[in-house]
Amino acid sequence: MFYSTTNETLDAIILGLDIHTNDRVLAVGGSGDQAFALAASGASVVAVDKRQRQVEFMEQRHLLLSEGRVNEFLQAYLTPTQPGKNSYDFFSQRKTSLEELHENIVIVQKNIFSMNGTFDKIYLSNAMGWELKYAAKLSLAHSLFVQAYAAVLYPIQVILNFRALRQNLVPGGLLYLSSPVWGGYDFYPWPCGFTMESALTRKARDLEVEPMWEPVVLRKI
Repeated sequence: MFYSTTNETLDAIILGLDIHTNDRVLAVGGSGDQAFALAASGASVVAVDKRQRQVEFMEQRHLLLSEGRVNEFLQAYLTPTQPGKNSYDFFSQRKTSLEELHENIVIVQKNIFSMNGTFDKIYLSNAMGWELKYAAKLSLAHSLFVQAYAAVLYPIQVILNFRALRQNLVPGGLLYLSSPVWGGYDFYPWPCGFTMESALTRKARDLEVEPMWEPVVLRKI
């Protein structure tokens, strides 16, 4: 699947992660909307995606900003097939920040769960959910062995992924998931070394306008 914009509410992410100037943030790439929004809000961002097409798309958008072509960057949200009004509104109100944010973002082609580094915050979106989707596809097979594989491997992988992310966070660092169901956190909270940050979770949910998302903000313990 290719993402040319996000349907998540960018203000929910920024305020849910309590972004401050010079925060070091690791972010799932996708369309780049979320990473660019984080950088426009003052964070120093590493945007990661394992899919080459998404990385190339983010790099093209990054080039527009580095060359000062902000209007062209915004124009992409105004095409008939582009449902990006949320992102357009966010970025059009921050044109000055857009002109400078290219210095605050690095784009890397890699699996976010394989990253090594030290970050204050991580934006995960629903990346953990891809493990769930894969397991669900396996469970549709008739083979009992394959169904058992999906049932056992998914929870193990979720825990390993949470632990990998936790190693990259400073003590007390924040992790933003776009949904607890896709994130898997409802099922495996305590072995993963996080606790829910209730106030920031409420703030993110109050701001998120897309019904399919129910953000959760976790804090490293």
